[in-house]
Amino acid sequence: MVERATNYQIVSDEVYNEAGKVISWISQAKKKVEERRKFFTQPLNNQIKKINELFKTYSIPFEQSDKIMRDKMLIYRQEQEKKRLIEEQKMRKEAEKIAKKEKVPVSEVVASMETKETVLATDKTTVKKIWTFEIIDENKIPREYLVADETKIRKAIIGGMRKIDGIKIFEKEIISIK
Repeated sequence: MVERATNYQIVSDEVYNEAGKVISWISQAKKKVEERRKFFTQPLNNQIKKINELFKTYSIPFEQSDKIMRDKMLIYRQEQEKKRLIEEQKMRKEAEKIAKKEKVPVSEVVASMETKETVLATDKTTVKKIWTFEIIDENKIPREYLVADETKIRKAIIGGMRKIDGIKIFEKEIISIK
């Protein structure tokens, strides 16, 4: 079929009209193939949808519980970090007093003091620091990080818009089948 379409030569109005009939036949054949495909796949897709909905209802409480526990662990970790920093400041002040009294550098006194490093981890969890973002002012975002909304552009053009800066709007012919 592809070979015949490739070799098809439209050289007259009569052949052009015949090509329209061929396209109509191809279009109907495509519809029949699609209907047959849906005949087999639609019941399966419906069942998959039902299964996904069922398991989603089961997983929602797990998702909520997971978030609650993670938030609590992070809050606890932040509290522990604050305590550690306060202890570190106290130790630093004490080290400065001792250094002043003994007339030695503060760094030597700090090095001789016992420090306790706080690493909160379990055998199942660790804490990672990641870089992330939130948009504060869309108008200030550099252009290289923006993506054109093609759906919105198409709707504007269908609605009659014919000039949008940075976009070439043009008319294109396509063959439509009746």
